[in-house]
Amino acid sequence: MRVLKTAGNSNVDRYNEVRCICTVTPRAPSNPDDLLPLPVAMFHILVAVADQDRHGYAIMQDVAARTNGALKLSPGTLYGSIRRMLEEALIVELSDRQRPDDDDERRRYYRITAFGRSVAQAEAARLATLLRQAKAVGLAPGRAQLGARAAGRTMRGPSEVDRRHRLRTAADRSRSADAGFAAHLVKPVDMAALHALIEAESV
Repeated sequence: MRVLKTAGNSNVDRYNEVRCICTVTPRAPSNPDDLLPLPVAMFHILVAVADQDRHGYAIMQDVAARTNGALKLSPGTLYGSIRRMLEEALIVELSDRQRPDDDDERRRYYRITAFGRSVAQAEAARLATLLRQAKAVGLAPGRAQLGARAAGRTMRGPSEVDRRHRLRTAADRSRSADAGFAAHLVKPVDMAALHALIEAESV
């Protein structure tokens, strides 16, 4: 391994100052599950090159953009991961004939292999399983967590809000019944009929 030193002030030049030029011999592809769980950096690199070939600096930018800056790969982490990924046949370095004609010749492009894609898919499935398990026990937001909360409410009985609502409804019905009963007892008096009754009794 040797380090390439370059001069200049561009991003590519500063990036190349710590770029490691490595010659590795890929190992024979093994079972994808044998490499799980993948280190976080390696998984993000595979995702970055899954849809197109990228050089190292572009991989760093892609990872930072997709994670909203939460993960920023240093050149040391990037090229240490790339070296291992080349050894594990997860990616390959493109030859000069496969590189873009108008690109900086100092850039080295990497492409995901069929085995690398299988490993990335296996890791994604593993992470998806972990997420489902986390949701099931309320460690991550999702339908399972909402269902658990609803089940908890059923087991604990009605909430305080539900109890108050029922009490208000019962009170409203009681007041309505009392008002109807009072209206029945206190009817408007027909004064003409009352006078007629008095005169009839006095005769």
